[in-house]
Amino acid sequence: MENLEGDYRKLLEPFGGSLRNRYLYTLYELMAIVRVVCRLHNYANVGYLKGYVAHFCYIRFKSFDTLLKVVEMHHDHVSANCILRMLADCMAVFRLIYLEPDENIRLFRHALYVIDGCEQNLEVLPEELDMNEGAEPDIKIEYYKQRIQGNRNHRKRLMDEANEILANSPLKEKDQAAFNNIVEKRNWKFKSFEASAKNYSWADMYKKIDRFEEVYDVLSFLSQYAHGLSMSNLVVTNKAADREGILVEAHGLMETMIDYMLLFFKEEQFDIFTEFLLTDIKEKLFSCFDDEHRSKIALDWDRMVYGKLNSIAFK
Repeated sequence: MENLEGDYRKLLEPFGGSLRNRYLYTLYELMAIVRVVCRLHNYANVGYLKGYVAHFCYIRFKSFDTLLKVVEMHHDHVSANCILRMLADCMAVFRLIYLEPDENIRLFRHALYVIDGCEQNLEVLPEELDMNEGAEPDIKIEYYKQRIQGNRNHRKRLMDEANEILANSPLKEKDQAAFNNIVEKRNWKFKSFEASAKNYSWADMYKKIDRFEEVYDVLSFLSQYAHGLSMSNLVVTNKAADREGILVEAHGLMETMIDYMLLFFKEEQFDIFTEFLLTDIKEKLFSCFDDEHRSKIALDWDRMVYGKLNSIAFK
C-alpha cells in the first residue's frame, strides 16, 4: 500500500503535488476531445450513433466539472458520491454498449437502452395532471400540461427512432427467438444473444470498466449515497482526505472515459489531436503544471502532438 501511495504521489509531482491540478488537466483534455466530437457530430439522434455518443460524452464532461465544484466549493460529500456513482454507471454503459465490437449487437443494445430509459420516463410522466380545482392558476396548469406533453412526445419520438433500429436489425434473422425474448424484456444488459440469455448485474458491469477491475466493490458501495440509505444519513464528513478520495476515483473514471472516446471515435483522432495544438487548449493544460515542469512541457508539447498526428496519418 505504501508503494502504491508513493507511486500515486509521484504522478502528482509535475502538478505541484496537487490532485486538483491533475484533475483539471484531465478535465481540460476531456473538454478538448468533447469539443471536437460535438463539432463533427452535432446532430444528437438515436439513429445516428456518433452524434448520440458525442452528446452522451458532453453531458458526462459537464458532470465531471460539476463534481469538482461540489467537492471544492460546497464540501458536499453525499452529493459528490451520488455524482460519482452516476458517472460509474455511465462508464459501465459506455464499455458494454458503445465499445461492443459487433456492430449489430452494438446497435441492438443501444436501441434497447434508449427504449428502456424512455419507457421508465413515461411511467412517471402523467398523461393527465391530477390537481385540485383552484390549486394553481389556469395559466400555470396549462403550462405544466404543455411541458409534460412535450416531454412525453419527445420520449415517444426517441422510442420510434430506436424501434426503427430494431426493425432493421439483421439479428432477427440470426435467431428470432433470442431477438424476441431480449426485446420483450428490454434486456440491453444481456450476456449472450440467445433466448435463455441472462443479464449482467451492475456489479458485473463495474468489473468491466477499465482501471476499475479490482475496485468495482467501491463503486457498488456508492449506492448507499445514490439511494439515500443509512450511510448517507448517518455519516457526515468534511475531511479533506475523504474529498480527495472522491476526486481520485472520479479522475480514474475520467481517464477511462478519454480512453473509451479515443477508441470509439477512431476516425476523428487526427482532428482530436490537432485540437491540442490550439492556443486556448494549451494555455489551459499548461496552467495545471508547476513552474518547474511548465516550461519543459510547453517546449516539447507541439513536437509530441505532431508525432502523434504523424503516427495517426501513417497508420
